[in-house]
Amino acid sequence: MKMVIDYNITPKEYLSYAKLDLDEQYGHHLINALCNAKRAFHCQLDIILKNLARKTANSFLSKKKLLEELGIITPRILEKLNRQRNILEHEYTKPSLEEVSDFLDITELFIEYTNKYVYTLKCNCSFENVTMEIPSLDISYRTEDGGIEILYIDDTKQIKRPIIDAKDINRKEILRLYLNFAYEDYWDWE
Repeated sequence: MKMVIDYNITPKEYLSYAKLDLDEQYGHHLINALCNAKRAFHCQLDIILKNLARKTANSFLSKKKLLEELGIITPRILEKLNRQRNILEHEYTKPSLEEVSDFLDITELFIEYTNKYVYTLKCNCSFENVTMEIPSLDISYRTEDGGIEILYIDDTKQIKRPIIDAKDINRKEILRLYLNFAYEDYWDWE
């Protein structure tokens, strides 16, 4: 399943513009490369947050916090990237070739890592374990409304099917569990 991307320009396109700018030799090619890499990075963040968190944030720190709450990797290097961008945009300092190359490489790695949430979002995952109180569990993510459906058999052998909608106060925690569950190769239940 693929997330909805409501933008005319994708993160990969911005990234390709950044690479083209980096290879050029005009006076402001490094500034353009850094700005396009920043756009690629923020575009990817916004796509993920709009589709999974069902909201966006304006500041980088707010976006990073939302990603952390969803359990999506947010290494400290992302803060370094944001600082480099702030230096360019708020202190009007020209970046070095090495800084821009690093920013571009890290942005590309971030986009490639998070593409699993954008282009191959798992809509359903299940497990069975006869030794547990709940012998089977099925979790489905509904891209059309952001709801999360949980199907399980309770201790009275009744099938339960609660739906966590996008406004539910526990949605972030359940979505985090879902994402961890959907993208783990295996779970160690011991």
